[in-house]
Amino acid sequence: MALDSPRLRNILLTTDFSPSSALALPYARLMAERMGATLYLLHVINNPLAPRYGPPPHDYDAIVNNARARARELMAAYESELGGLEHHTIIREGEVLPEILAVAREKQIDTIVMASHGEGLLRHLLLGSTARNVLLSADCPVYIIRVADERRGSRTH
Repeated sequence: MALDSPRLRNILLTTDFSPSSALALPYARLMAERMGATLYLLHVINNPLAPRYGPPPHDYDAIVNNARARARELMAAYESELGGLEHHTIIREGEVLPEILAVAREKQIDTIVMASHGEGLLRHLLLGSTARNVLLSADCPVYIIRVADERRGSRTH
């Protein structure tokens, strides 16, 4: 039985700019290069007070503007890794899962690539994980790049 090869035109890479998210970038880039696809890079600002955005200013507007500016800087670092690959960056604000799913619909994403952060079992049971929730909710295939668990000495892929 001959099966048609999937056609990937639009690939979405989600990132929270953590080291584990950065490990998913080469996989998404390779997929986009090999498939001739456009790569969309998405970051959702869920908490503008998160340490990744630096020390917070004292008023809320300044806090949000600081998070936006820092997210643009961090996204530029990702873009520098893409060379001439056709890509677009998207920075959204809100709840992470609904924003990822909205972008997937809006951009007609064929597959989503994201990192698994290897959260502990208790945290996973209490909060769930973004990767798991996207996997269960998305209308397209989701590739989860497993990050090494240093406690067990496992591999990155």
